Amino acid sequence: MLSLEEVYKHIDEHREEYVGLLQALLRQPSISGEKRGIKETAEMIVGILRDIGAEAELIPVRGEGSPVVHGKLRGEKAKRTIVAYQMYDTQPVEDPEAWASPPFEAKILDDKIIARGAINSKGPLVAELMAMKALREVTDMPVNIIFTFDGEEEVGSWQLRYFLEAHPEKLRGAECVWMPGTFSTKYRNTTMSLGNKGCIDLQLSVDHRRANLHSSCGPIVDNPAWRLVWALNSMKDDRDRVLIKGFYDDIKPPSHEDLEMIAKLVEAGEGEKLKENFGIERFRKNLHGVDLFVEYLFQPTLTINGLRSGYVGPAAMTINPGWAKANLDIRLVPDMDADDIWRMIEAHLKEHGLDDVELVRTGWKANATRSPANTKIAQAWRRVIKRMGFNDPIVYPMTGGTGPAMYYTAPPLNLVTASAGSANLPPHHAHATDEYITTEEFITSTKMAATFLWEYGQS
Repeated sequence: MLSLEEVYKHIDEHREEYVGLLQALLRQPSISGEKRGIKETAEMIVGILRDIGAEAELIPVRGEGSPVVHGKLRGEKAKRTIVAYQMYDTQPVEDPEAWASPPFEAKILDDKIIARGAINSKGPLVAELMAMKALREVTDMPVNIIFTFDGEEEVGSWQLRYFLEAHPEKLRGAECVWMPGTFSTKYRNTTMSLGNKGCIDLQLSVDHRRANLHSSCGPIVDNPAWRLVWALNSMKDDRDRVLIKGFYDDIKPPSHEDLEMIAKLVEAGEGEKLKENFGIERFRKNLHGVDLFVEYLFQPTLTINGLRSGYVGPAAMTINPGWAKANLDIRLVPDMDADDIWRMIEAHLKEHGLDDVELVRTGWKANATRSPANTKIAQAWRRVIKRMGFNDPIVYPMTGGTGPAMYYTAPPLNLVTASAGSANLPPHHAHATDEYITTEEFITSTKMAATFLWEYGQS
């Protein structure tokens, strides 16, 4: 019977080849927000999939957008089928001159492959594909794979959503959606997440479609900036409670199982680790212990991401601005419905006489997702982590962030999910200057992906 050690040896022997392939993909920009290099990147991934023996195609887009890369890879004796999700798009690069190495050269400096998309998420994408390549070249695929690679994760995953809604039959037979994380032998502590919050990205704007005017006109000409401030002020009170009617109606408290997981998070010192990661000395309302994680994981948010209007330079400029805009996001917890919340916001603005405040979606409009703790995928991750000498995972019932898992876990697909990775990794500057993944992390993640596929196939 094949030993996984033979697969690990094969990965080590082909290390330079795998790293080179990752560098090639990183050198190809794929910035969804700018519609830059998306099709070229998708075609590169189709080529990689076909090279490892998979069927692969680009799903035509609906309107404008980025194609979903869809494909299938079958094992001769595989009895189980999983969906492999990964994203191939990235955020823009705001200041390329500030990078230690140009963001699309993918140079290796001090073992770091520096490039936009290195950690988020072309590194993990290539790692899982190279794991499959190694398995096929040494033995065979232990599970059947259905690929759904997303070119719009950074802007809401809308083409993926359309594809899954229109073609659920293409995922027939799948048991779970697999979204592997990053592992490093230097960081033996691990985490596992069973879901994530939902999200609505929106913009409020007041545009009087005129030039800036002298502020002396204030007594007789409306000010868009004040209209926006009043709109924002109507949505939240000074205790940070959202004032939109019905906003909290469908929220349920955490279950007994959730509270048991939270107690373990507290015992493991996750609160202090969060504080360190955020670079803060205290949490809002002096939250700590169980209350901290109940608030963090099981309460929704309404966050102002940014405000723009008029002039805020160092000198005086007495103007009545012509427009004002604010970007916001709402994080949703289980049982809240994104479409319902959107309608509540529309009703709120109308009820408060703020019909002139325009409401537009700018990205996500997705619900939260949760999977049980005892699924085959969660159990497989536990076995993989133990087998590879990592410490037992700290389990989060869900994370505060958002991803497209809900499109898979919601009807009609009803798949389950769990994701895992090394805990307390240093900042890898995802979305920022000098984003990187180390070659050690890339190769370790490749081995972990191969081990997961092997373990899941045996379950």
